[in-house]
Amino acid sequence: MGIYAIADFQEFKQSNHGFLIGFSSSLFLDASPKFQEAVTTNNISESNVVDVLHSIFLSEKLPLLGGDRQLQGRNYYTYSYSDPLKGFSSRVFVNPTTATVEQIELIGKHGDLDIVVTEKIGQRRESLTINANTFSFPSMTGMQQVESISIGPF
Repeated sequence: MGIYAIADFQEFKQSNHGFLIGFSSSLFLDASPKFQEAVTTNNISESNVVDVLHSIFLSEKLPLLGGDRQLQGRNYYTYSYSDPLKGFSSRVFVNPTTATVEQIELIGKHGDLDIVVTEKIGQRRESLTINANTFSFPSMTGMQQVESISIGPF
């Protein structure tokens, strides 16, 4: 008999399995309400994109560094974050014209392993907040519902 569990986003996020949905999805789902509002109401334009991003990210009191950067012949505005205690850094590449995240990098070390994860976002559709009651999860035949499931080896 198989097992399954149902969790809301916050429970899923606390399980440390959030990377399974992709960094960009996690970033958008976990972004500040200001960022979601700016994206979903189209209050971002070419002339104010850098100012909007600065006000959102820097207002969260995160130790982010921002700057212009070229990658494969294209111009980007990047946000970089380093956590020396946890031994990783991340970088987000934002298209300065459209204010869309086009690439996310996570770089770190775990024991003897050097870890580099690059997620390239080819296309992304923003969706408004979905009501928690939008979906229903009926009992699954031949399956047992449990409180939680650990997905190993993660």
